[in-house]
Amino acid sequence: MSAVAAVMLLAQAASVAALDAAPGVSIDWYDVAGSDATAIRAAIDRVRPRDENDGAPVDALTRFAIRWRWPRGDCAREEATLHIAARVTLPRLVGPVPDDVRVRWDRYLDALATHEARHVALVLARRDELAAALRTPTCAAANDAGKAVLARMEAENVAYDAATDHGRREGVGFP
Repeated sequence: MSAVAAVMLLAQAASVAALDAAPGVSIDWYDVAGSDATAIRAAIDRVRPRDENDGAPVDALTRFAIRWRWPRGDCAREEATLHIAARVTLPRLVGPVPDDVRVRWDRYLDALATHEARHVALVLARRDELAAALRTPTCAAANDAGKAVLARMEAENVAYDAATDHGRREGVGFP
């Protein structure tokens, strides 16, 4: 199964474990604690990351490292080596909580993982387009074409967050 197909399936699976197992994806956790849902929400609000595109505080964030290079530096004759990695930042609930809070937390975390997996899927869906863009006659043209694909990837991810209000319209929310 291709990496794109794997991530598309995982975007539907709503599982942190599936996201963590996806090729090229790693998870960075930030710890939150509280004795009830309100205290946990306050803990998230204190330490959550900010979206680099609109500055909004978000509960989860996916960042990409996308690089290419030519093995011998001769981009006119070789296919580029393409590397795409994603780092997903998610909250991790630490400490004991009542069972009903744990159930709500698990649903929330699954919704977050699904939303972030869709960000990964949007980028991986353009992997072949990026690889093709890098097969141009000159290094400058290849780099320019690659940067154009990167700009489309970024625009799609920004539009996805705008359309979903950073996942809230998809059910991401705690409490």
